[in-house]
Amino acid sequence: DANAAVDLATDQSYQMLPTLQETDFITPTSNNNITIPEGGTGAQTSIVINDDLTIEGVQIKLSAVHGRDSDLAVELISPSGTRSMVLSPRSLLINDLDSSPNGITDFDNTVLLTNAFYGESSKGDWKIIVTDTNSDWFSFNALRNRSWYKLSFRNNTSLGVLNQASIRIYGH
Repeated sequence: DANAAVDLATDQSYQMLPTLQETDFITPTSNNNITIPEGGTGAQTSIVINDDLTIEGVQIKLSAVHGRDSDLAVELISPSGTRSMVLSPRSLLINDLDSSPNGITDFDNTVLLTNAFYGESSKGDWKIIVTDTNSDWFSFNALRNRSWYKLSFRNNTSLGVLNQASIRIYGH
């Protein structure tokens, strides 16, 4: 309702939100270089946030090495239990598969954003789970020059590693 929004914005009693604050990227106290197993268990790390902000958004910064980035799912879980899939598997992150040495691709301080925790408190124990969701071939159809063709990639030959993960909170 645009009229109601304009009326609210011009109302003299309207209270503005407090100044937006952001934390630094906060890292776990341990659990660096965690092996990402094949299958559903995933590599998990926890980060304790001491700041008590009302969340607007959360960024996750990730460094990981894996043979096939498209297999990875990255999930962030808030202290209240809300879950956000910040990177979905089968994402077609395949550009560097053919050109990288030894078929190894990676995330190098890659920053992802989620607004799934809007309005929650930032304080508490956050969990990051990185899961290798595919232990078989990864195949899909692609269109090039008006022709369809199938691309297939073998599974990674070695397990991936979650080197580092951190989160930043934006809130009030």
